[in-house]
Amino acid sequence: MKKRDLILIAALIITSATFLIPVRAEAGRGYAYVYVEGELYGRYDLGEDRLITIDKGAGQVNVLEISDRSIRMKSATCPGRQCVNTGPISMNNDTICCAPSGILVIIRSDEDTGYDAITK
Repeated sequence: MKKRDLILIAALIITSATFLIPVRAEAGRGYAYVYVEGELYGRYDLGEDRLITIDKGAGQVNVLEISDRSIRMKSATCPGRQCVNTGPISMNNDTICCAPSGILVIIRSDEDTGYDAITK
């Protein structure tokens, strides 16, 4: 092999390795926007751990939990509980939806990182 071949191979390896480094879309400060029946219920900082209880009456109660810069539906009285099984979300534009209760949670970031999705 010639010296130029080795330089080319090294450059290709370095370039390929940079694509393996994970990049988080949520570089800035994130907020969870909670909507109930289409109306903004609240805006919550993901940096502040807390529980949010949404009581819609008639036995419909949903509890959201913010911890470790993520939010999850901790408990819900809806049938199926797919919203609970969604798990925690923390990336920009991630959502949790509880259709029977009319609750939608969307993550938004202050900083625009230029990324709209990450593949794993």
